[in-house]
Amino acid sequence: MTLTTPCTDQNGDSAGRYAADGLLLILANGLAGLFFLLVHVVLGRSMDGKDYAILVSLIGLLNVLSVGANALQLTVARFTADRLSVTTDAWHRLARPLALWSGPALLAWCVVAWLFREALGTPPYAALVVLGVIAGLQLFVPLAQGLLQGLRLFTWIASAAVVGGLVRWLTAWGIAVLGGGVTEVLGAFVLSALAALAVCLWPLRRRLRLKPSDAPASVEAPIYSYYWKVVAGQIALFTLMNADLVFAPRLLGEAVAPYSKAAILARTAIFLPLPIVAAMFPRAVASRSWRVLLGPLFLVLGVSITLAVIASTWPREVLAIMFGSFEEGAPQILGAYVWATIPLALIEVVLPWLWARDRLFTVISLTFPVLLFVAWLLRMPADALAIVSTLGTAAWLSLIWLAAAEGIRVVRSSS
Repeated sequence: MTLTTPCTDQNGDSAGRYAADGLLLILANGLAGLFFLLVHVVLGRSMDGKDYAILVSLIGLLNVLSVGANALQLTVARFTADRLSVTTDAWHRLARPLALWSGPALLAWCVVAWLFREALGTPPYAALVVLGVIAGLQLFVPLAQGLLQGLRLFTWIASAAVVGGLVRWLTAWGIAVLGGGVTEVLGAFVLSALAALAVCLWPLRRRLRLKPSDAPASVEAPIYSYYWKVVAGQIALFTLMNADLVFAPRLLGEAVAPYSKAAILARTAIFLPLPIVAAMFPRAVASRSWRVLLGPLFLVLGVSITLAVIASTWPREVLAIMFGSFEEGAPQILGAYVWATIPLALIEVVLPWLWARDRLFTVISLTFPVLLFVAWLLRMPADALAIVSTLGTAAWLSLIWLAAAEGIRVVRSSS
């Protein structure tokens, strides 16, 4: 197996099919996003402000821990789409070592969580353990989703998103009614991951019984090489997107509640590219056309700006609809934060395209500006608006960094 890509889509794909798949995933993820917001409507209204801020911080940490999971999905989808077949080599070669090391990895996380608990704002230790369990489960969901994505079985991906979101919302609502705390609420995320995994595995149950082909080492090596390069790029991406949430309790102290509520609401725009990217990625593997990237990019830009205008014009009304009541300063934070999410949403479109086109080192180079961002963030004063401004600046600079790197590559290849 090689990472060379065909010039045309061997599935005979059409713009109409692309639009239909994208629309299906947008609707499904929109519904899943609504369930996600309803979770925070329930929890933001029922939990103590400090407990809710700790929960938001842990969700941000979970996103960082999910780096490996997203890399797994991209790897399986990449190799499945590249081969345009129903074989499951990438699944088996990644799932077996994952199952073997998941137990020791959870134990290691429990030790690390104990050592670094103070740096995270002293969340309950039991909540950190449950967080590790969720991260472990979320390694297997993207494996199945990657195979579905590579085979373009988008109906099942859409179903998993809706079912998982519904289970999380209903479970979180029940836990909130019973007065559960941070640890108990995270149990809703465990059940959500299990439900999504069950939906993903159902259409693949026969395929996964097939034994992987007796491929030589020359076939297996590119899978792992690609995976680890994607992991490096994902670490940079998820650090950029979640560092402010992870460190907010430490940086802002008791003033973290309005920041967390504004941040979680403003980040709705970040979820917008996810369904579009799911439809784009296997097509970007098989097509050299820039339209595969530019269409989703302009769509996300337009919708993100629209959402930012609405949220920054009526921040109090939006917060009232979401949380009922909110702390002083939250409207100002929301009005600034929604604009900082625009470059983050665009980066979420650009990076998968770069991965699909094997621009792996371009993505890895993003590590440099992201490290500068984290170093600067940790030196910030306890000022929520300054933190938002730093995030937005870092996101725009990172997007420019990627565009410049790709532009240099294009110039060199054409000369």
